[in-house]
Amino acid sequence: MKTLPAAVTTEIAKSAVRPITLYELTLLTTDPILGTNTVRFAEYDKDVHFNNALYTAFPISHDTIRSGVEYVVESLKVVVGVENGLIIGLLARHDGLRSARMTIMTVFEGLLDVATNKIINFEGYISHAQVNEEVAAIEVTSILDVQDIRLPRRSYRRDRCSWIYKNSTTCQYAGLLPSCDKAFEGPNGCRAHDNTLRFGGFPLVPARKSSIL
Repeated sequence: MKTLPAAVTTEIAKSAVRPITLYELTLLTTDPILGTNTVRFAEYDKDVHFNNALYTAFPISHDTIRSGVEYVVESLKVVVGVENGLIIGLLARHDGLRSARMTIMTVFEGLLDVATNKIINFEGYISHAQVNEEVAAIEVTSILDVQDIRLPRRSYRRDRCSWIYKNSTTCQYAGLLPSCDKAFEGPNGCRAHDNTLRFGGFPLVPARKSSIL
């Protein structure tokens, strides 16, 4: 079980506590417009200063996060507003943000002066994004170390690939297809990408079962 700093435990116990969700996006390269490779957002009604950094109030949210030994968080959807053009620009300049790192944490309004007073909720790498006129839905794949609980190295499943799409070490697909549904068969699966030798699933695992090692 994760051990929280004493100040955080005290703050959580207060009836009027105001948790704040912060998002830290680390790009693979420095953005030529922003002049940095780190972009920070706050899911809050005002900007937040934490750990000597500014987190800009932004229309951003994420799926409910569950964790535990029996439930492995494999991916998470982060939804970001596109009205000011910031996310659209980042997507355009950084290959759809593919492989950029996303860290989601919780801090508390009364404890912003100490860097250790935070809870890391989720860390992962962006696999793909879908954009419409209002929002960008960004899929973040877990780094398999959620909330400081060391999770199993991999989930061994017969019909779904666990690799990050186009990762140069694991998937290694370098073709032109823009996405993959991580299935072995099907119109957008591994065979359709002619990449079955690097399929990250395990077809020999018995059907209807999942082995975690």
